[in-house]
Amino acid sequence: MDALELLTTRSSTPRLQAPAPTPEHWQLIQKAAVRVPDHAGLRPWSFIVFDNEDRQKKLGELYAQAAKLADD
Repeated sequence: MDALELLTTRSSTPRLQAPAPTPEHWQLIQKAAVRVPDHAGLRPWSFIVFDNEDRQKKLGELYAQAAKLADD
């Protein structure tokens, strides 16, 4: 599959769900992410990966904090 076909046929899932990418998949995703065009020097300087229980606990806490800040 070439890049144009990938971009024109992709679909997004509205919710996070299992199974998560494997460590090998994450390595490839991160390798690709640091090489994409950044147009303004905005290359990612860190990645935050939530796995398994972290996805529900830590990510849920972050969402709760963001909602609280939005109410202030």
